[in-house]
Amino acid sequence: MKYNKSHFEDYLSERLPESDRNNFETSLRNDADLKHSFDFYKNFRAQNPSGTRINGNSVPATSSSATTTSTQFNILSLIYSVSLLAAIGFLGFSAVYWHAVYNYTNDALQEEFLYEEFDIARLETGISKTQESTIHLQEVVLAQQYFKSREFDESINVFNQIIATNSSQANLFGEEISQELIEQAEWNRIIALLLLEQYDDEVKDALLDIIHNEEHSYHNHAIALDAKMQSFMRGLVAAI
Repeated sequence: MKYNKSHFEDYLSERLPESDRNNFETSLRNDADLKHSFDFYKNFRAQNPSGTRINGNSVPATSSSATTTSTQFNILSLIYSVSLLAAIGFLGFSAVYWHAVYNYTNDALQEEFLYEEFDIARLETGISKTQESTIHLQEVVLAQQYFKSREFDESINVFNQIIATNSSQANLFGEEISQELIEQAEWNRIIALLLLEQYDDEVKDALLDIIHNEEHSYHNHAIALDAKMQSFMRGLVAAI
């Protein structure tokens, strides 16, 4: 009788009838090639824990390594889910938080911390009769127009230019008026930043600069606005 892997598997799995088993063992003793093939299959089977072999085909079996892998995957999935939920929660909180900050800031600005209009007539009285001075006066008017049309990014850019120009060339409007213009531009720049929903280090530093300068025209305004913002932040955190 010719034996194959199916017989080897049945023998090792003790599925052969006793008579067939005895015949197979007799053949093993008498047939060196058969014994060699059987020993090879037996050794391969012992070294292959992934599953038993039936009719030469591998059948996967449940093992402790598979269970461990599944457990690890479940833990990682749980960690990922918790992290994702935390991230979504944080983003949701941030959106609500900054929306509340913006609404509060906007209300505060509307109530008492209003944009200060530039006194164009006063600037005209102090302007020196040069083409550069005339151009700069047009910049002041432009900044005011940008702000009133709620183009705050553009108005901030012009405010920065006004501050830089008057800091280096006070003779454009005279020293006193130039200083007034610088301080007014600094204050209006803060208002514009807040209306852009920004209450970051840039705004805080700008407020502190005015607060620390007792001679600044908007010194008291800055103290009051900073106190309001700080009080609001503490109340918001306490409510959370």
